[in-house]
Amino acid sequence: MKKLTWTLLLSVMCLCLFACGSEKSVWNDIVLGELLPEPPTSESEIYENSAEELWIDIKNLSDKQFNDYVETCKKKGFTIDAELDSYSFTAYNADGYKLELSHYGNDEDMTIELEAPMEMNTIYWPMSEAGQLLPTPKSTIGNFSYEYSDSFSVILQELIIQSM
Repeated sequence: MKKLTWTLLLSVMCLCLFACGSEKSVWNDIVLGELLPEPPTSESEIYENSAEELWIDIKNLSDKQFNDYVETCKKKGFTIDAELDSYSFTAYNADGYKLELSHYGNDEDMTIELEAPMEMNTIYWPMSEAGQLLPTPKSTIGNFSYEYSDSFSVILQELIIQSM
């Protein structure tokens, strides 16, 4: 009977350790993790972890921990077009990665959102009715989303419009 009690107790302890550890992230498993400093706590919830985007909530941070993390992010190069207020920080690094941090109060979660720069390719100007309404730009490098007869979406790397 004692052996059964110890086995049961050990099983419950292992389940508790597993359950408690399941919410903790390992920063080495974060695809874009090398671009950012490791957060002050590993207790987190991951929503997106890919080469294009990181979206993670870090649990229970103080205002000081948030401000210290912002400063560490700046040291990692997130200083371009930086905007900081009492609850958020947004900046780009030299490679075009966009970082957004938000923290709404002491002992609240900090949200980290990191987006990779948009991939630009050679595009062809749309020949649809909508495309014919605009002058064809000289730039052929951009990101083309969609084209319909009455609309299209394209982002150009350099907007240089040909004169008519």
